[in-house]
Amino acid sequence: MFSLKSGTAKSLLDEYNGNAPGFDILRVAFSIIIMAWHSYTVCVSLETSDNVFLQVVLRSILPMFFFLGGFLVAGSALRLRNVFKFFIFRTFRIFPALFVEVLLSAIVLGAIVTTLPIKEYYSHPEFLKYFLNVFGIVQFYLPGVFTSNPGAIVNVNLWTLPPDLHGYAIMLVFMLFGILYDRVLFLMLFVFATACVFYFLPQIGWGIHLGDAGVRIMGELLVYCFFIGVTCYLFADKIPINKKLMACAAVGLLFLAYTPTAIIGVFCACYLCLCLGFVNFGKIPIFRHGDYSYGLYLYSFPIQQTLWFYVPALREPVFLFMTALPLTLLFAIISWHIIEKPILDLRKKIGPTRQSL
Repeated sequence: MFSLKSGTAKSLLDEYNGNAPGFDILRVAFSIIIMAWHSYTVCVSLETSDNVFLQVVLRSILPMFFFLGGFLVAGSALRLRNVFKFFIFRTFRIFPALFVEVLLSAIVLGAIVTTLPIKEYYSHPEFLKYFLNVFGIVQFYLPGVFTSNPGAIVNVNLWTLPPDLHGYAIMLVFMLFGILYDRVLFLMLFVFATACVFYFLPQIGWGIHLGDAGVRIMGELLVYCFFIGVTCYLFADKIPINKKLMACAAVGLLFLAYTPTAIIGVFCACYLCLCLGFVNFGKIPIFRHGDYSYGLYLYSFPIQQTLWFYVPALREPVFLFMTALPLTLLFAIISWHIIEKPILDLRKKIGPTRQSL
């Protein structure tokens, strides 16, 4: 338990049969950390704290989240080597649970919480626009919903959906034109993208802007982190994994505190995430029966907003988090066993996958 073996990323992946012990728990941990931060923002506001430590933590979690997604999705793409199957598999993973969450938020939660008459609520243009979330066109608000909360956003977590889908779309293009299978060509494109990020990031900053236009600048950086993960998978045989480098990466997170050095911190965060993926954290009993990370991420914010709205005693971040976590986990468990897993099981009917070279 809590041990990290040394070797290349590929040799360790081979040793663990492609399923490193820490990746599953990392996805859950990232979802819970984001939820903990949102317990504060729900109670106070969506303004970012000036605390340097918090800046480092918050600026590292989402890049690591997307890096991990890119690393794992690259493995799936190379096993499938089929554009249609890859598209179907990603669709099965993302959209069924998202559709149900959007449906519940708009039709059930919104109708209960709104300050508008129910007929006016269901006929309001903002209500109809909310269903665009199902297609990755993010809408944050429902008419008359959570207007007395510090922020009226129904589900802020949906803002990461567009960069997620953009990463998948680029992967589809790379598969279609064979770029994903040509390490030299892929590396050339990645080096070019890296040069662009080094040039633009110090100028535009992190730029998280919630509004009608959604979150834009950070979204592009997250797509880049996704492809750091893809690159690391493609070159796993060249990447050393050991405790000393992992410790250096952890210290390197401090670069995230300052915009001019942020990209160095991003690389440190991604490498740290890769190392943590090979750490044996042991098994948490409740998480042995399913992948609840997506459900935790989808349902956490609406549940936190609802608890703040109805229960004044929970309007402190710690109390809100402690109450919302088990409730959100319950929703995530139901989502996995009733929606996500049955849909994912349909992949077996599509046909066998090819092994990556």
